[in-house]
Amino acid sequence: MADKAMHRAVELLIEYADATGLEATVEYGKKEVVLPTVSVTHTHIEALLGAKIEPEECFDLLKRLNLQPRRDNDLFTCTIPSYRQDLTIAQDLIEEIGRMVGYDRIEGKLPKMETVSGELDAKQKQRRKIRALCVGFGMTEAITYTLVSQSKIEATVDPYGKAYEILSPLSDERRYLRVGIIPSLLESAAYNSARKAKDYQLFEISEVYAEGKYQERLAFVLSGNLTRSLWQKQTYPVDFYTGKGYLESILKEIGFDASRLRYVHPNQTYASFHPYRSAQVYVGKEYLGIVGEIHPKLASDLGLSPVILCEINLDVLLDQKPSKIKFVPVNKYPVVQRDIALVVDESIEAGAIEALIKKEGKIVKEIRFFDVYTGQHVQQGFKSVAISLFYQAADHTLEESEIGEVHNKIVTALEKELGAKLRA
Repeated sequence: MADKAMHRAVELLIEYADATGLEATVEYGKKEVVLPTVSVTHTHIEALLGAKIEPEECFDLLKRLNLQPRRDNDLFTCTIPSYRQDLTIAQDLIEEIGRMVGYDRIEGKLPKMETVSGELDAKQKQRRKIRALCVGFGMTEAITYTLVSQSKIEATVDPYGKAYEILSPLSDERRYLRVGIIPSLLESAAYNSARKAKDYQLFEISEVYAEGKYQERLAFVLSGNLTRSLWQKQTYPVDFYTGKGYLESILKEIGFDASRLRYVHPNQTYASFHPYRSAQVYVGKEYLGIVGEIHPKLASDLGLSPVILCEINLDVLLDQKPSKIKFVPVNKYPVVQRDIALVVDESIEAGAIEALIKKEGKIVKEIRFFDVYTGQHVQQGFKSVAISLFYQAADHTLEESEIGEVHNKIVTALEKELGAKLRA
């Protein structure tokens, strides 16, 4: 409209202000105006209005609205004038047709609503099962703040990503959306310990956030004694293996056998975890999380006794397919136990030894590590590892020669691949 407005202004100047000597109008280029189009089908029109309207009538109504309709069988395509900016989708055209037809032609009727059975999806079932298992273990569910301070963001183990910062936070303590759960649970643990509560187990299932994404996690903190019997004068304090056992039990109940888990020494130093009493956990090749004892310095800063921490990514579990439950009859054939003591380099982990034994010993049904020794009679830089191997066949009683052959094969593989030596 700029051209029309300019000419009108010139006209008024000449008529009322005696303007003279006006230059000729020069125009450079021309903006191409492309009017938008919106399409709608006759079937959609009748379905949404709930009234019988002939295609010819629909076409005539759209034409009367100056929408320049084009018809292709059931489809109407309209060119929208610049002054009708309220028409952007098919439903807008249907509304105009209904208005032009008259609402008195549209009969009142109840909408068709299909009934579906209400049930939980697979992820919801797994999540509820995990929560029930944690409660069954004696844990108490904690619900901590999603908004945290800068210090908690910096103290997060395995942060999910760059944290969202709230534009107008109520305080510095609630400035960021958290990227991990452990700092919040440690705050709860310190609160309980300051009030003389020593034996407690807390867990939380919650979402953590980063820019443009979110993730569901499970975290727990264990403190004090797992059980205590004053009558028998026995106590069982929690340790790394308590947290590991809880984690394996949870995964086993939801369909992930312990054989699918791998424990790896952390590839970095965490301010929250003890450097020698923690492990990163993998399900196959997928990184799951970390479990271990709190770092002594952090425990001292928070006024805590040694507590066990764990935080895992639930999305890894909920997105993977759990193992199928298989029925295996009770084995009626006898078990034969053989113990060996190996001297290996201190850097070799028990997991590597176990994996090699499983690979070479097809009839080894169970492996138990029952002792690790360093000191007198063991060369410096090496350790002695004592292992019980349990041999059993599923379809016959094992012969001594059969056991001996497999046992020797295992020992030879350990010597060759890991440099292990049998301790006399």
